[in-house]
Amino acid sequence: MYLLLYIVANVAMFYITPIMFSFHPYKLPVFYFILRFLLLMTSVILLPILLKEVIQKNRNNKKSIFISIGIVFLFLFYFAETFFTFYPETNGVNNTYCSKTWKYYYWNLNKQGFRDIEFKPLYGNYKPIIIFAGDSYTEGHGIKNPADRVSNIVRERFTNYNIFNIGKAGMGIKEEMNLIFKMPLNPKIIVLQICSNDWDYLKIQHQSNKRIPNILFAGINTTFFSKYSITFNYFHANLNNIIEKLFTHKLTDGQALKIYETFRINKTNYIKDRNVFEVFKYCANHTSLPTDTAQARIFNLFKEYNPSLKAMLDSSLFNNYLYKLK
Repeated sequence: MYLLLYIVANVAMFYITPIMFSFHPYKLPVFYFILRFLLLMTSVILLPILLKEVIQKNRNNKKSIFISIGIVFLFLFYFAETFFTFYPETNGVNNTYCSKTWKYYYWNLNKQGFRDIEFKPLYGNYKPIIIFAGDSYTEGHGIKNPADRVSNIVRERFTNYNIFNIGKAGMGIKEEMNLIFKMPLNPKIIVLQICSNDWDYLKIQHQSNKRIPNILFAGINTTFFSKYSITFNYFHANLNNIIEKLFTHKLTDGQALKIYETFRINKTNYIKDRNVFEVFKYCANHTSLPTDTAQARIFNLFKEYNPSLKAMLDSSLFNNYLYKLK
């Protein structure tokens, strides 16, 4: 009976994991979080009952050490599952269950679908309107309290304006333009934030073979375990990031030498690390060049490894982009 209950509790716990993270970010599925916690506690309570006889039989033989390691692993696993069930941690692409928990905790949308106060009460006071549009930087990705965003700070300080934040994560110039045109408002000022999503729009027309992917945007191939276990999901995502940082971002000796020479770093001061970001960081901190010159050289060198910068520096593409902005 105990074994059957233990199996049912574990199967149910793993089964509901993808379900509880399938809801909208602003709708915390409290029932599933509580149910998963109770199933975990049931498993923890049943585990020593089930293992009691096994431990007694193998107390003095060679199997005892392996059994002990297995028991410790299971208890640590259940502890980790319990911890990560409620642990909120945001990241660049919201690709872990923990980052979705973060959104459940801190991401509230108004009736119009934006992460802001309700717009309707502001419509009738006839104050001039300022719209903040953009992607996740405007929406406040990684910011727990929306009051810390630029749009909210402006709203607090400029009470003679109606301030609307219509930022949406992942938006580029095309989506932002469509959204602004569809808003039933006549803004006096539009604050349009532009960044990496807009460069991605340009990159479609400007492909590059030389690429060092951003660490935050590591490609995650969800495995069986990382789909049903929050612990495996968390470490799988972060392991991919670590592997990418250690191996994907490596410079050759020739590339590193070029960077050191550009920043006039003495050969005796070269560092062993070949991570591109660490080398640039070291050179920027130890160069004898003036700050403005060093910054210009960082930009000119780094653009070789960053297709977004290459797209920005393509005058025909970027002029076309500026035309769309105007």
